[in-house]
Amino acid sequence: MTLFPPIHLADTEQDIIREKLSDPAVQKYLRFLGQSIALNILTADPANKSAEEHLRSVARAQGQLECLETLASAFSSTSST
Repeated sequence: MTLFPPIHLADTEQDIIREKLSDPAVQKYLRFLGQSIALNILTADPANKSAEEHLRSVARAQGQLECLETLASAFSSTSST
């Protein structure tokens, strides 16, 4: 059993995804999510957590931000597709 079986998207499915993710409202929402994640990290009090827990939280937030950045930049209305 494969943990992540391959998923193949048809060209029309890719076009639909590109169209939806390039919508200005969706782009704005992705930026909103990114700001919320960044604000949570910036305002978090590391004194309330162990150093390991804090580093794990920061790493998780960085991963979330990178994912949002990928979605926002790959499908932004300014990208050439």
